[in-house]
Amino acid sequence: MLIIEQFQNENLAKMQTKQNYTDIMNYFTKMIKFYISKGILVDGDAELMAAQLCLPISVWINLCDRDPNREGEVMALISRHINQFFKIYKVQ
Repeated sequence: MLIIEQFQNENLAKMQTKQNYTDIMNYFTKMIKFYISKGILVDGDAELMAAQLCLPISVWINLCDRDPNREGEVMALISRHINQFFKIYKVQ
């Protein structure tokens, strides 16, 4: 309902952005900065790294919400995605 109504109500649009983008990005950016500070991930643009990690996962979760039969496929994609992310950014 929120997805449809956000286009007609500015307050709902702001809430949708906060819930599905801003809060997620803030959480993941803090997490990436923590991993960088602990020497787990290479030093880089934490905000961009967070986006690369979390935004595809958010899209896949939304896909699964719309089509629950794809849960197995989505979980496999998320697992591959996380493994690839750490192959790229993990300190060697």
